[in-house]
Amino acid sequence: MRIISLLPGATDALIALGGVNLVVGVSHACDAPAAIPRVTSPAIDPAASSGAIDAAVRTVAFAGQPLFSLDAARIVALHPDLIVTQALCDVCAVNEADVRALAGAMAPSPRVLSVSGTSLEGVFTDILAIGSAAELGADADELVLVLRRRMRSVHETLKAAQAPRPRVAMIEWTDPLYAGGHWVPEQVKRAGGIDVLAVAGAHSLTVTPDRVRDAKPDIVIVAPCGFSLARAAAVSKGTLYVYFADKSALFEAILEEEALFHGQVVFNFDPARDAETTLKDFGQAYLHLLCRPGGGSAIRTVMAIAERMPELGSRFYTHVIAHTVDRFAAYLEARAALGELVMDDTQLAAWQFMQMCQATLFQAFIFQANPSPSPERIATVVDSATRVFFAAYRPKQAN
Repeated sequence: MRIISLLPGATDALIALGGVNLVVGVSHACDAPAAIPRVTSPAIDPAASSGAIDAAVRTVAFAGQPLFSLDAARIVALHPDLIVTQALCDVCAVNEADVRALAGAMAPSPRVLSVSGTSLEGVFTDILAIGSAAELGADADELVLVLRRRMRSVHETLKAAQAPRPRVAMIEWTDPLYAGGHWVPEQVKRAGGIDVLAVAGAHSLTVTPDRVRDAKPDIVIVAPCGFSLARAAAVSKGTLYVYFADKSALFEAILEEEALFHGQVVFNFDPARDAETTLKDFGQAYLHLLCRPGGGSAIRTVMAIAERMPELGSRFYTHVIAHTVDRFAAYLEARAALGELVMDDTQLAAWQFMQMCQATLFQAFIFQANPSPSPERIATVVDSATRVFFAAYRPKQAN
């Protein structure tokens, strides 16, 4: 499968599904590895000011010209089987009709998948459609399930805390002011706020400063479409980091989110359960957790920053990894006391089993050599690890 993604959100979805190795071309706006060819270019200067960009967009649109161009020769040379585009906004990405016209002129003609979600449910539907088209359907199912669980966790946390609901103005463009539409008001609502400017599912709309003031927001979030954090703050990356007394604050949310997700996975270490059942159930749940779609990004981030910020790496290790090992070791000690297992070092035994479960799976996944392993493959590896574990730690039969 060879895929060209012309939409940043679709590219993000493919990467989250473990399909980056399938992507042979992306748009100029996609956040993808630099080695992947860019096959589009904008008709306006993306480095211009917000006001200048808006004026240029209106001028080009009034003239009936496209805002983006396709590198047809490069696209043909890449021989895609699938091209992912969108039909939602001609200002945001390449026009769908242009993509279909190019695909129709190619031989063989690649499939064109157009996504157009305007709500969170629509986004989930798009992820599933992308997964199906890329032959990553099982990964897409799991990713959407994870996203739904995360939203549910936020809801339950806010409900339990009886958190107040602040009034939020989400600005997606600054000159002129645009209030973010489509799924943005729903995101605000699910995060515990009340969007005071836009309507869920509707297009983004221009607003005046007076309207923003009259809406009396408690929080104003400025997130210009297509801008990086540094660009949105109108400062260089170097200057941006000066504003943080502690750079580690930028990564706190990543660590907290991953720790929270690990904490939500319940490993059944009931001392009364037999070891074989417990080891197989734990091994499979542990591998599904480590190699879940989207989970690799957080782990890679921790690995990347641990050398520069060892306190964050240590914190992640203590609260996520060591905590699981300690619980598993306590279970093994309880089973050893009952005579089912024989071992002198339960911590070592716990580590050995967890490392054997990762064999051939985790490293290939974390370094993006392979997508998330299938449940069948995980079960096979865990069954093998369990047999080796028992060969070492089950009481030897007397001759």
